[in-house]
Amino acid sequence: MIVEFPNSQSKSYFIDLLKLGEYIENTSRSGNENDFIKWPNKIWKLYEKNMHLGFLSFIETQAPNDGFLVLQWYNSGIFVKFGNKIVGFDILPVPRYYGWPDEKELTELIASNIVSLFITHDHRDHCDPLLIKACYDRHIPVYMHEKQASDFTGVFPMGDDCTINFGNFTVTSQKACHVWRNNISDVNLCYFTVSSANDFNFVFFGDADYTKVSRELSKAADLVFITWRNPNSKYEDRNPDQIGNTFDAIKLMTYIFKPKRIVLEHYGEFDHIYKGFGAGFDHAINLINNLEIATSIYMPGEQFALI
Repeated sequence: MIVEFPNSQSKSYFIDLLKLGEYIENTSRSGNENDFIKWPNKIWKLYEKNMHLGFLSFIETQAPNDGFLVLQWYNSGIFVKFGNKIVGFDILPVPRYYGWPDEKELTELIASNIVSLFITHDHRDHCDPLLIKACYDRHIPVYMHEKQASDFTGVFPMGDDCTINFGNFTVTSQKACHVWRNNISDVNLCYFTVSSANDFNFVFFGDADYTKVSRELSKAADLVFITWRNPNSKYEDRNPDQIGNTFDAIKLMTYIFKPKRIVLEHYGEFDHIYKGFGAGFDHAINLINNLEIATSIYMPGEQFALI
C-alpha cells in the first residue's frame, strides 16, 4: 500500500517524510515492487499528480506584492513568480532516466508558462534537454554555464557577474565548484542570485559547494537554497578527510551570505536512491530542528511566499 504524500503544513509532516523515504528506499530499487525502471510506477504517479496540480494552482496564484511566490518542483527544481512572470531553475518535467513518458505533458505546460529557464549544470537530475528544446521552440530563453551552453541549441551562456534583467527583478550568475569535486573545472556550474526591485534577494545554489564560494563574489542574502547532506568529504561523517559536520559546513556559508532563512533541496532524489543512497529526510529533519536559522523543506507541488 502506498504512503500518503507529505504536506509541510501537517502536524505529522516529519513522520510522513520519514515514511515516504522508507517506502521509496524499500520498493523502488532493482527488482522491487516499484523498481524505477518499471512503467507505470506508483511512486512517480504520486509525485506527478501533486506536481501537476501544484503547477496549475501556481499559475493562478498571485505573487505577494514586492515578493516572490515559489513552487517547489522535483529534486532541486523551483519555479519563482514575481508579478506575472514565472522563471524556472533546474526544472525536470519528468525524470527521464528510466524511460518514463511525460503523460501529463508537463514539458509543454511548463514551456508555455515560463518567461525563462536557468540551469546550474547539465547533470541529468538538474537539466532536461527536451524542456530546453520546448523552450527554444517557443522562443523562451534558457541560460547556463558558458562552457556548457553551446552543447544545446539556443542556450545563452553565463559566467561570473552575468545579469539578466526582468524589469522588476534580476538574475545574476557566478561560477562555482560542484559538490564533492575538487576543482571548479571538474563540472561547469553556475549558481544564481535573484534580486527584486525592493532589494529582497535569494541564492539558488543548485549543486554548488557553498563552502568554496569566493567571498569577493558574494553578498548578504535573505534566503538560500542549498543542496542535500554535505558539500564535500571534509564534512561527511566517518570520511578520512572529515574535519567537521554538516553544521560546520553551513556555518561557513552563513558567515559569508548571512541568510535569514534556508530551504533544503535535493533530498529524496530518485536516481540517488536507486543507486543505494538513503532519501536523507532524517538528515533534513535534524538540520531543521537544530539550526539556529529558520530552515524548511518542501515537497514537489508545494508553494510558499518569499517576502
